Amino acid sequence: MDEKLTQIKTIEGNVDSLKTDLHSRKKRWRQFRSHIADMTNTCFDGFLDKKGSTGEVEFDHDKGQLNLVVQKDRKDESSQTKDVKALSGGERSFTTLSLLLAIGESLETPFRVMDEFD
Repeated sequence: MDEKLTQIKTIEGNVDSLKTDLHSRKKRWRQFRSHIADMTNTCFDGFLDKKGSTGEVEFDHDKGQLNLVVQKDRKDESSQTKDVKALSGGERSFTTLSLLLAIGESLETPFRVMDEFD
């Protein structure tokens, strides 16, 4: 009986250690995910800035959604849109390419190949 009680206490200790480790891993994963979102947002805005535009990538991790806010003219706030479909074909293609490049930069992939990205 004493041997089994000792085994149970050992197992309970292992379970507590695993719960603590899981909590720590989830916290670090959220921090990493937030860092990737911030880096993607910064790179996306940087790529759009090359054409005089500005933009933001809104990550909604709870809903699993990614939304884009694009301002065609960095100086004119009235040109801001959340509906990418409202952009012209060239603007939409440039925005899509900027997003893909920003994601690639933030994930630090060693190789990137694109074919018919839009």
